[in-house]
Amino acid sequence: MTLAAFAMSVNAIPPVVTSIAGDFGFSINSFGYLFSLQFFVFMIASFAGGALLEKTRVKPGLLVAVGLLGLSLAFFILPFLSLFRELLLWIVILGFSGGLVETFASVIISGYDSPGSGRLLNLSQVFYCVGAISAPQIVAIFLDRQVPWQSIFVFFGILEILLAIFFIVLSFRNIWGFSTAGMEGNTSRKNLPSGEIETGKREHIAPKESSLFNNPIFITLSFAILIYVLSESFLVFWLPAYLEVHYSFSTAAAARGVSYFWVGLIVGRITAVFFPDRIPLWLIIIVSAS
Repeated sequence: MTLAAFAMSVNAIPPVVTSIAGDFGFSINSFGYLFSLQFFVFMIASFAGGALLEKTRVKPGLLVAVGLLGLSLAFFILPFLSLFRELLLWIVILGFSGGLVETFASVIISGYDSPGSGRLLNLSQVFYCVGAISAPQIVAIFLDRQVPWQSIFVFFGILEILLAIFFIVLSFRNIWGFSTAGMEGNTSRKNLPSGEIETGKREHIAPKESSLFNNPIFITLSFAILIYVLSESFLVFWLPAYLEVHYSFSTAAAARGVSYFWVGLIVGRITAVFFPDRIPLWLIIIVSAS
């Protein structure tokens, strides 16, 4: 649900880009700077949050809760802004909060998964797609009823605060107090052979970061993800404006266009969850890339 909430925060904005730009009096091209800043700050949140977890005993659930509250705050304050520089500050809050939610919700989810399996993480991305499909559809429904975009964002603010409260109540023990992961990690490795950890059975420790960055396969996969994210971002952020400007779609119809993209993506991710183990991941990647 937290990943769905993050997806809503990303996908609620593109359908109303033309409306916001018109009311603020700047070109829709300026949103390129806003979107770039949003995910630059997202990256900073991921690094900063990771460093905080390494150096303190704060639990990742606390970072997720802070991020959810930040998303709701961002939606509530947007209708009260009137200047482009205020939008820049707003996008920083939105991007940083989204980075905390997406990154550390994924960290928590991966902790529930069995070693060597990515099924739960893939399944969590299906719920991201649910939020990504829902947000443009909600926007379209409101726009069909002539609801101004400011009121739409207040609605999303209420939705985000409800999800934040739900998460805090449900995950109370995983938010407050301090993590003992660091101490447990040191204890579990004590008196074990080099390269092995104790998790009920002996397993190899993942490669160190330094060796990963010298691995050509890792670098190739990283560039593949980079190209994929470029493609997805181009479609998600600019498809609604493109449909409005070049094909004379209504704002509501253009919003629904983004939802159809995410329908395809959710089918792909659900399929990935149920792929048999005997099918090599490389084969799936090559076929999908083609």
